[in-house]
Amino acid sequence: MPKLSARVVDDLADLGALAGRHDPAAILISGAVAEPALAGRVRAWAVGPPGEELGVAAAIEVTPGRWTASVLCLDPRAAPVLARVLVASPARWLSGTAAHVEPVLAQWPGSTALRLPLRSSNHEEVVRFPEHDPRIRPAGPGDVAALVRLYGSSDLELLGPALGEAVERLVADHRVVLAEVGGELVGAIRCELRSPRYDWWSGLWVAPEHRRTGLATALHRRAGEVSVALGRRAVGAAAPSNHMVPRHQPAEDVWLEAAVPAPPPSWRARARRKARRTWRRTGGRRVLRSPR
Repeated sequence: MPKLSARVVDDLADLGALAGRHDPAAILISGAVAEPALAGRVRAWAVGPPGEELGVAAAIEVTPGRWTASVLCLDPRAAPVLARVLVASPARWLSGTAAHVEPVLAQWPGSTALRLPLRSSNHEEVVRFPEHDPRIRPAGPGDVAALVRLYGSSDLELLGPALGEAVERLVADHRVVLAEVGGELVGAIRCELRSPRYDWWSGLWVAPEHRRTGLATALHRRAGEVSVALGRRAVGAAAPSNHMVPRHQPAEDVWLEAAVPAPPPSWRARARRKARRTWRRTGGRRVLRSPR
């Protein structure tokens, strides 16, 4: 078999179709292709010829300058190539189901990952819990200012002046669910990406003084209701209270979050580092080598 290499994917529509067939494992890829993320840029690479891909890697710019990556490792032979591509990509964080991420992590000795259960809601689950928590409701136009203040000190702060517009768009599309106690915003969750079949809910936040009161569970449940009403399934990674996932949990139901190793320094960086060491060692004196 010829040596495998990665190629840049220019046709994101084909990438979205491939990723969509593997949802929710590829929800970050299919969702980013189906609609622009908050920052809007996607870079993708594939291993194997078109129509016969062995693996896919995508880097998604969630907010300006902050990239996250996801992979579809359809053949273990593609894992080393995907690992090299991700190291060279702008993404410094990798997310995805264990079935696809673990083969890539194995290429980075010493790498560890946070294991989280992958939550998914469907119509049957929503019908099973029909009662509504009075503290939970969908966000409306009047909540934009409070949400901007909340997200302005969170992971969306890098949006800067565009934060207000992004929050208005999320609220208008019914993609924010919040918790309110005594007229005060004390929790929220947002739908960041939508693929044709799934909604990816993330950014869960609950005020410290209101944690362990069932608000997080209620927010996830209402998010599921919003998605089911639109004919989709809600999916998202949720950390349990003890941060443990049962060992018998199928790899398709375990979500991994891991850091992507930094790329090795270029030859110019290595040369500058060597020159600085020589300068410090010689006290700034020029060192002349004797002719051989």
